[in-house]
Amino acid sequence: MNRKIHIISSIIAFAIPLILYILTLQPKLIGGESSWYALSIPKMEILKPPSYPIYSLLAKVFTLIPIGDIAYKINLFSAFFGAFTILILFLTVYLLSKDDVISLASSLTLAFIYPFWSVSNRIGIDSINLCFISLAIYAAIRYSKQPNRKNLYLFFFCSGLSLTNNQINWYIMPVFIIYIVLLNPVIFKNAKVTIFCILFFILPLLSYSYFFFRPIQGYSSTNSLINFIYYIFGHLPDGSIYTGSLQHLPVKTIEVAFQVFLAYLRPFYKNFGLFLSIISFVGFVYSLKKNFKFAIFSFLYIIVTFYIIIQYLDSPIISYLLPVYAILCIYSSYFFLLFKDLISILIKKFLKNKKNIKTQNYAYHIPATIILLLLLVQPIILASINYKYSDNSKLDEAYIAWNKIFNNIEDGSYLFVSSKVSDIGTYINLYEQKEKRIKFITSKDKDYSLDLITDVFNEGKTVYVIGNEQSINKKLNFEKTGLSLELKKIDETLSVKKITSEKINLES
Repeated sequence: MNRKIHIISSIIAFAIPLILYILTLQPKLIGGESSWYALSIPKMEILKPPSYPIYSLLAKVFTLIPIGDIAYKINLFSAFFGAFTILILFLTVYLLSKDDVISLASSLTLAFIYPFWSVSNRIGIDSINLCFISLAIYAAIRYSKQPNRKNLYLFFFCSGLSLTNNQINWYIMPVFIIYIVLLNPVIFKNAKVTIFCILFFILPLLSYSYFFFRPIQGYSSTNSLINFIYYIFGHLPDGSIYTGSLQHLPVKTIEVAFQVFLAYLRPFYKNFGLFLSIISFVGFVYSLKKNFKFAIFSFLYIIVTFYIIIQYLDSPIISYLLPVYAILCIYSSYFFLLFKDLISILIKKFLKNKKNIKTQNYAYHIPATIILLLLLVQPIILASINYKYSDNSKLDEAYIAWNKIFNNIEDGSYLFVSSKVSDIGTYINLYEQKEKRIKFITSKDKDYSLDLITDVFNEGKTVYVIGNEQSINKKLNFEKTGLSLELKKIDETLSVKKITSEKINLES
């Protein structure tokens, strides 16, 4: 009976988040990274640093599923791994509590907080990144409960897996590796075990060999060892910084670091709330009694995470805190466990003179079950509050604008674009409006130039331009087409103008 309940609870932990993520799923693109991924993954191009090789390969497999278009499939990919992360967290908490209701309450709390929900229903690497980290934490706890070689090798494989999806993990995951070693240091005296641990750790890292095959086809310049090392640690192949860097640690004074910390703390408090923060803290204190080593090392993981991301970036990226949210949800399970244990103590004290075992069981299980079921109200409330904030099911304004532009310009024309969201236009041109035969050239392309625009117009082609009007107006005349679409989110207007003539040079 207990096994059936556990299986049903596991299905609920996966299915409920997946359903809600799909209901709020972004059907197309929203610009930024989502557009880059949607353009690069189908062609199996190397993504931005650190390239996310396993994400790229698995997302490519998802694009082969016969449902929806490419953008929808990759959005769905995030939803699947978001739900799978919640299942892993459920199984992790179950290892600690042996209680399905506590496990559901804790895992569904993570599922429905805004920072995680908002990255699980759109294209991005954050849901799969937390999935890999959660797998490593699950394997670590599994090994602490059953310290055999199978679980040890599982942990090292999952740890290696987590290093394929975010350069920050290279600096943080060693905390749990130290934890595993200290659980049973004697086992590492066995040379065979140590070698196998290293091999299982390296195995998922071999996915980075992807680098050395794709550059042959011209997708990147990461075809040397030094380029490779730069890339996986978040740099461009030439060593220049892409998003952040730890190469000059410590790079921030205490005052500056504190300001960045506050910048992270404000949205953290807003999303996690006072109530969840309190029960997580109480749960952490109780975890010191129930599982001291895990409590210490998980707390150390949180400290190291904050330190690294504060030093790594100049402005906060909230998704970098998702592993911290996951650990706090594990702490909350200890709060629920404390609640359950207190009920048990009170019932036993109340019934200490009762010899009827059946009466004792009813007296304990009925109130305990009712109270634990009430705990599920918490994720239900979170889901009801955050649904509207996390709902991405409507088309984004940038996609709507680009779709309208393509529907109104002439077939076979040229469109020269300088815009923050030009990737959405590129996607529509490649996959949705291919029959219009638009020659779409952006300012990111090497070919983009005023001379090229002039030459194309002089060849008798219909030429439209978006952005960069001041430079173009020096040499060419254009007229408004009536297509002027304001994008409030990014404070930009896509104004389509049609080239009408070349300006006459009156200089002698």
